Amino acid sequence: MQQLVIEGQGRISLKELPDPACNQVGVVVRSAYSLISSGTETSTLTIVRRSPLQKILYEGGLLGKALHRLRRGELLSEVWKALFPPPNPPNPFPGSPLSLGYSGAGIVVEVGTEVRGIEPGQRVAYVDAPHAGLVQASRNLVIPLPKEVSLEEGSFVALGAIALQGVRRLRPQLGDTVAVIGM
Repeated sequence: MQQLVIEGQGRISLKELPDPACNQVGVVVRSAYSLISSGTETSTLTIVRRSPLQKILYEGGLLGKALHRLRRGELLSEVWKALFPPPNPPNPFPGSPLSLGYSGAGIVVEVGTEVRGIEPGQRVAYVDAPHAGLVQASRNLVIPLPKEVSLEEGSFVALGAIALQGVRRLRPQLGDTVAVIGM
């Protein structure tokens, strides 16, 4: 399967990687559309491309964590881990490059033994999965698409969920004035 990944100091490439395995609570989807989040993924690339000195200076609290560990007498390797923690989320393919991904839609290929309400052949949207030909996502991050919603439209599910969460947290009432700033 092909997947978009970040290698080395932030070089983006298309790699041939093993097909994802379906776990008990997961769903494997053949991607039709994969949405790129310009904010989230640009931020990831910016962080990955920083030099070690830039990471120390710009990533809040890293220098303080490292100095705290030095004061406690920890080994330099532990201080290094504080300054350069592993990328988050963890790489789904250990030993492989870090993946990019956000939101997408496609057709279910396989479902885990504990998954209910999703079947092979069903059209779904998913979040928190890589830009890849086949993705494995947790059942909690997959939603069936109604017939009137295209796969292309379904790939925007994460953006809609984020916007809706903002509205829920704001709790607007009739008569309130709300300003939306940004794109």
